[in-house]
Amino acid sequence: MRKSMKKAMATIAALTLAFSFAATAMPDTASAVECSKAGKKAGKKDFDPDGTYNAYFVFQQTESWVFRNAWYEPTLGKDGNLFKGDASFDKMLTTLDVSDAIPVGGTVVDAEIKGNGTYTVGVNDFDTTKLDPDAANISLIGFSTDIPHSALDNGLQITDVKLSMDGIEKWAGEPFVNVDAQNLGLLEMDVVNTYQKEGYETPSVTLPQGSIEITFTVSGFNYDNPDAVATTDETTTSDGADDSTAAVDEAATNESSGVSGGVVAIIVIVVIVVIAGVVIVIRKKKN
Repeated sequence: MRKSMKKAMATIAALTLAFSFAATAMPDTASAVECSKAGKKAGKKDFDPDGTYNAYFVFQQTESWVFRNAWYEPTLGKDGNLFKGDASFDKMLTTLDVSDAIPVGGTVVDAEIKGNGTYTVGVNDFDTTKLDPDAANISLIGFSTDIPHSALDNGLQITDVKLSMDGIEKWAGEPFVNVDAQNLGLLEMDVVNTYQKEGYETPSVTLPQGSIEITFTVSGFNYDNPDAVATTDETTTSDGADDSTAAVDEAATNESSGVSGGVVAIIVIVVIVVIAGVVIVIRKKKN
């Protein structure tokens, strides 16, 4: 009897251990993000510093459900099949039910990343009447890429990230690396993200009147993109000042100092002549 009990207890213990191992080994499919075949393939590749990649604008306002999904989303992404014969990924959409999604006016701007340089993504002529004016803020603004996330560990850097609305800079700083994309092996950078708040303070931005832009600088490629250089145009900042102000202030400072470059040069020459004269006099005295 005792032997039978021992065998039974041993069997139960073995089964418990097996179930425990199976539970920990199985993937968490409930939290998995859907991904297209092209997205899965891109996420498994190694970063190619001689290659070409793409950055796609992403957006969402939860209350109105105006959105533009990440490129790797299987239904409404780049290879989405919801709208047969309609390039829905090139449009902003609005819906309360994905099957009833309709286009929103606006021209989406994506970027082809061909080497080191400064790039811009966003939307122009955006029909913001579809947005909810009573919403606290926009839920998501960023850009998804077909760059493997591992590139960040292999020399790739994305810096100087700035968010502008209607030509006015609203935010600049360190973007949020989207965790869902990271789990797929892909790189997505968000400047606004109210869904993944841990370790990231998302800025609260007002609704745009017609345009949203994200500019960012890419480095880590083996070559530069001559067509992707930083613009030198005057850019209005959030306080209404523009880049030309600094130049005006510098000129005013130089003028107020009362000493021009020519005057400085004359003073230097006079000092050299005086020193030379003193040296000659000293030599004569020694002789």
